[in-house]
Amino acid sequence: IGLEVIVLAIGGLAVFILLASITNVSRAMLILMVAVWAAGSAAGNFFFWLPGTPVLRDGTMILALTPSLTLPVAVAFVLLVRLWSLASLLLLAGLVWVTLDLPTRLRKKTKVTISTPKRAGDTPGSGK
Repeated sequence: IGLEVIVLAIGGLAVFILLASITNVSRAMLILMVAVWAAGSAAGNFFFWLPGTPVLRDGTMILALTPSLTLPVAVAFVLLVRLWSLASLLLLAGLVWVTLDLPTRLRKKTKVTISTPKRAGDTPGSGK
């Protein structure tokens, strides 16, 4: 549980920095952003079995952001966070692939096989 709290705090801080790079926000909004990120993650994790879990998580974030931001800005920001999350996951998956799988594939391609040419007398049908 302690590690999850740290992960949620870092995620909320990252979302706050992303929001601060787009619009003017006060530092007091940092706690709200961590809470929004935690609530959205909790909604997504608790209701993983629902078909619309991403919509539920994003809706939770929009509802928490609308008192501080206008609705169109909150929706655009949540869409940006969604794209940022997908890009982060793709980057992480690519790094894992490059680290773990690519060296194995390169070793297989550079494997040298030594074959000796057959002599004419040893071939089938040569009469020997």
